[in-house]
Amino acid sequence: MVLEVDVTDLSRNLARAVMEIRAQPGPLELQYTMWPPGNHAPSGPIENVVDLVITDCAGNVVEWVRHPTEVSRLALDVPEGCSSIRVDLAYIASQPNTLSRSTDTYGRPTFGGLNWNSVLFYPVGPTHQEIIVDASLGLPAHWKYATSLEPVAPVDDGRFTTLRDLNPNKRVNWIEFEPVPLAELVDSPVAMGEHLRTYELEVPGIAPHYMTLVADDPALVILPDWLKTKFEEMVRQGVAIFSEPGDQRFPREEFYFLWLLGDGLRFGVEHGESTYIGSNARRVASARESAGKGGGASLGVVPHEYFHAWCGKLAAPAGLVQDNFHTPVQSELLWVYEGLTSYYDNVLSARSGLTTLDEYKSSLLGSVVTYEQRAGRLWRSIADTARAAQKLRGRSLYWYSLRQGQEYYGQGAMFWLEADALIREGTGNRRSLDDFCRILFDVPSLPVGSQATYTRSDVIDALTSVYEGIDWDALVIERIERPQESLDMGFLLELAGYRLVYSDEPTSAQRTEIAGADDADVRTSLGLVVDDEAKVSDIIPGSPADSAGIAFGMEVLAVDGRVYTPERLRRAIDHTPATGGLALTVRFGPTIETIRLAYDQGPRHPRLERIESATDHLEAITAPIEFAPGSIVRP
Repeated sequence: MVLEVDVTDLSRNLARAVMEIRAQPGPLELQYTMWPPGNHAPSGPIENVVDLVITDCAGNVVEWVRHPTEVSRLALDVPEGCSSIRVDLAYIASQPNTLSRSTDTYGRPTFGGLNWNSVLFYPVGPTHQEIIVDASLGLPAHWKYATSLEPVAPVDDGRFTTLRDLNPNKRVNWIEFEPVPLAELVDSPVAMGEHLRTYELEVPGIAPHYMTLVADDPALVILPDWLKTKFEEMVRQGVAIFSEPGDQRFPREEFYFLWLLGDGLRFGVEHGESTYIGSNARRVASARESAGKGGGASLGVVPHEYFHAWCGKLAAPAGLVQDNFHTPVQSELLWVYEGLTSYYDNVLSARSGLTTLDEYKSSLLGSVVTYEQRAGRLWRSIADTARAAQKLRGRSLYWYSLRQGQEYYGQGAMFWLEADALIREGTGNRRSLDDFCRILFDVPSLPVGSQATYTRSDVIDALTSVYEGIDWDALVIERIERPQESLDMGFLLELAGYRLVYSDEPTSAQRTEIAGADDADVRTSLGLVVDDEAKVSDIIPGSPADSAGIAFGMEVLAVDGRVYTPERLRRAIDHTPATGGLALTVRFGPTIETIRLAYDQGPRHPRLERIESATDHLEAITAPIEFAPGSIVRP
């Protein structure tokens, strides 16, 4: 098929596309991409497709009918004497829903990002590797672009009536790309804009890596040297995880980080030779290198999506890999695909210097405290959240702790931390989870858009081959496939060489965080959060707030009879060992009432305490892998 996409109106949130699809006379079904790779859900934003017209080889309009139960599938008849049909459509950009935000197309005043899956239909029948697409892109003349696709020059204008013919007077820069399978096209997004800047990361001995920044303001696409250096180290550390000493292999010939910087952008999705990231406009510009901090604590999406170059795009769970974009996936092994990646994005951040060891510990502390309050763990397993992945990204604002969400990410990462610590403890730090990664992902590089596959048994076998001292099958059943018997996660911290303690005095970092907060997060004491509008936004099941009947959305008017402020609430908590509780005056709908919370423990600020008699595995886990000339030296 031939595909031409015109994004010259992308700043006005419109893209236009025309396709010529080869077809035999008779019935034909066309399909929109509903299961784009990386989203693990039927997230194709077909609701944004408009002005859809199909014509035959004589230019006559062909009637089409949408499938009664599959909104993404169209049925039509190709007339006799025609060997192709033409499909014209427009796409309303920047209208993503919760599920499609990573695989959507975006337009801003001077830049945008294109996911090809949003602007095309394909014929049902052939696989996505069998459909070859001759694609071209029309940009505003002053825009630049970046993608892993290879351009062809010059453009061949001797084709069927195209979008460029519809706009003969418009200044358009047309780029034609080398024909590729549909699988590769959908796996190759495009970043584009007036203020686009691409940096080559200096990683000698490793395949070329490029980082592209695009934003409305040229000042926002400057990558500071100190941050560029840390991203270069992230690449080296990532390659080292999967490489044997002296063999620093990357599975692709090159790799692109495509980074859109604009207000309202918040996504990241992995691709075969690139990663497509959206962050707020000042995400890079606001990063600061300072004493005691790595400077990249808010940039974890970058190592996360980069780790997916292996864990997800090189090899993936068998159930997640289909040969088209409309067959539902089986997602029960997302605790490997996403959980292992979530574990290593923090590890890669620390090993590359994007975060410090203290910041790594602080992140882990926050996760443990959160999961010890997550009552949903008592009824719902991590594996269940993986199977229900397609329904868990969009959620209610209320009682998250009871329902759980995409816990195959964060709680999955806790399993992999335990596995890493068990391997290190059992082997005297001679082996680690890095060895597991080199075994499980020691597979051939298939064409972009296709992956090698593994099963649950392969995961268990790879863990066992690294360390036989654990019944890994039983541990997966206990931690992943069953609800937890207790919320206590002390076993994990003790294995890593630490324990969780609470103090009535905050650490200096916690004190700074409290001072800069407009809300009152007192989940570790009263069990609730009062947001910056004085409304209750979170309640911990079983907490004093829950027992007292506090409800989501209540507006807190007063604390112990005095007008509410976050600081006044914290001071009242300070006094609870003597008072035995406090009273909140709240407005809830048309009513105002005073509710007493019984509580006498005072403030409870969490911290990690080192167990001196135990091995500090966190320090070993975050230690950078050292590179000697032509080799890799592991800690």
